[in-house]
Amino acid sequence: MWDWLKKLIGRSLTETEPRADIHLKANTEAALSRALRKLSPGQEGWITFAEAGRLFSAEDDNPLSEMDIEGQLALGRFAVDWRHRSALRRDSDKRRIYFTRR
Repeated sequence: MWDWLKKLIGRSLTETEPRADIHLKANTEAALSRALRKLSPGQEGWITFAEAGRLFSAEDDNPLSEMDIEGQLALGRFAVDWRHRSALRRDSDKRRIYFTRR
C-alpha cells in the first residue's frame, strides 16, 4: 500500500536529487545573513572570494589569504553564529567560499 501511494504522489526533490548550491547575496553582512538563514539544513550556498574579502577583511592586497588571520577569523565567527549555523569550505579553483547550513 505504501509503495503504491508513493508512486501515486511521486517523490520529493530531496529524495530524488540533491539541491543545487546557490550564489548567496553578499552586498552587505546583513544581506548575507538573510541569505544564509533561508538555506535549508544541509543545503549549500556560496560567495566569491572577492565578496568575502570586501565584507570580512581589512587587507587590500590579498584579502582572506593565509596571512589575513583577522579576516579569516571574522568570516569563521560569522559562519558559526547561532543565526547562521554554517560550515565553511574554500574552493581555490573556483575562487568561492561555500557555506553549508547545519
